[in-house]
Amino acid sequence: ESVIQRLKIAGVIKIRRAVDPEEATRMNTNIMADFTSSFGVDPTKPETYSAIYNDLDRKAEPYGGVQQMYYSQAQKDARQHETLTKAREWLNRIWSSVDEQSGEQRILPEVETTYVDRWRHRLPGYSVQTGMKEHMDNGGIGRWHDPAYQQVYRHIMKGDFDKYDP
Repeated sequence: ESVIQRLKIAGVIKIRRAVDPEEATRMNTNIMADFTSSFGVDPTKPETYSAIYNDLDRKAEPYGGVQQMYYSQAQKDARQHETLTKAREWLNRIWSSVDEQSGEQRILPEVETTYVDRWRHRLPGYSVQTGMKEHMDNGGIGRWHDPAYQQVYRHIMKGDFDKYDP
């Protein structure tokens, strides 16, 4: 079986070493600096975390030893990284992007539509189950299958960004 055949069966793939280890370490260092700046904690000192974790209140943010961020500079750098962009484009081309019945181009594989996923940080040494097991976020492929969603974003999916009017 080829990698592509196995990917089509499993629906998921792990791509290793897409970012140089030194660059990945720099990104991690930068995101930890963003974390420190945003939340006032020192990642090397677990005692500084007490102000942001509350295991007794399930409505508290965060709960269960996990803090999250969406728009740090390191996340933006990773989302725009050339190698990762090429990997996503390659993945987009694995499946047919043309409707078999109408012949209409449904997506442009080379046009990136990035779902902004969060970065999660666990308190060092935290052993309580947080409920954050393997899952698919709402930005997953299931959402793009919805005809209503496709209609809303039709201009973007066709590469006509100027026609999109939210």
